[in-house]
Amino acid sequence: MTQEEKLQYCKVCVHKKMDFEQGLLCGLTSEKPSFDKFCRDYERDVALEKKQKEREAVSQWSNGSNSKVTFKNVLFVIVAIFVILRLLVRIFSMIQ
Repeated sequence: MTQEEKLQYCKVCVHKKMDFEQGLLCGLTSEKPSFDKFCRDYERDVALEKKQKEREAVSQWSNGSNSKVTFKNVLFVIVAIFVILRLLVRIFSMIQ
């Protein structure tokens, strides 16, 4: 494994520790990851993964990648305004 692959593995571990000089470290050894294929002390941080998925979902929504919903909403509003204006024109033409 490359060092970058190891860090990706460590990013979702409960034992991770951030050092501003060295970067992401193991909280148990206070060193950069040194395992080859897997870490025997690895424990997945389920809460962090859940937060990351929520952030991705919010980011996806705010970036407009769910544009079908937005398009449907805009189309509905335009049609509703058209119908209301048409009714108002008919009402005012009946009054005069």
